[in-house]
Amino acid sequence: MSFVALAIASVGCMAAWCADRPDTSGAEAIIPLETTASARPTTATAPPYFDAWAPQPRLNCSLPAIEAWNVVRNVHAKTSVSRQSLSGDGPVQIIFAQRPFENPGLSKYSVIYQPTRRNVADRNVWLTVAANYYVGLRDSIRKDAQNAATQISSPTVSTLAELPRIYLTYRVERKSGERVSAAALCAPIRHGILIFNLALEGQEPEAIEAAMRELRHAVNVGLTSHTRSATPYVIAVLLAIPLVVGGVLLFRKRRARPSDPTAR
Repeated sequence: MSFVALAIASVGCMAAWCADRPDTSGAEAIIPLETTASARPTTATAPPYFDAWAPQPRLNCSLPAIEAWNVVRNVHAKTSVSRQSLSGDGPVQIIFAQRPFENPGLSKYSVIYQPTRRNVADRNVWLTVAANYYVGLRDSIRKDAQNAATQISSPTVSTLAELPRIYLTYRVERKSGERVSAAALCAPIRHGILIFNLALEGQEPEAIEAAMRELRHAVNVGLTSHTRSATPYVIAVLLAIPLVVGGVLLFRKRRARPSDPTAR
């Protein structure tokens, strides 16, 4: 299944740590960090608060965001899947990404979306997504030559019809000395899957767990916050105005017409 592509894209968001400029190509490239003889010290990033929203009208939801972090990418998801797609999946899209203002470093928060025609509400499909995501993420992290040590947890999978989720954490230590604690949360959404990624440089697992508890709550709120675009309704109202005006004028004209004297 092509859900392994989700894992590869997640690593690009969380652990590849690309440049600080916005990426408009739809994918983030892995930019290796140069290693030196002396290890660089790790600067700790304070756990963020998810206190803002990034509306996604095409997904009819709002994405949790961090008010104190810089937005480096914010685009609308493309929900269509090509009919020529044999796997039933569309291309992976990085639709939202943020970095800390004061210390961009290796810390990053991002949201990835993959449109799919698969029935992710099906328990077996969701378990397959979890397995493939875990394997792809694990292999991608281990294959990165810049990593000195890695540790990834087995995914925790919820198959409840009202709250299907996939959750895992991992830690990476770079050969250059930096340490990163990170976590990923997967949730089904309209026509696809959302992956929420958070990586904090210099923090211990306890810090990432605390931040992810807040994120999980925010995700539950955001996915039920309907944000459909008002454009269709505005267009409908504008088109209806001439009809209403014409109806009123016709009604007034008929009422003003004098009575026929022969009808007496």
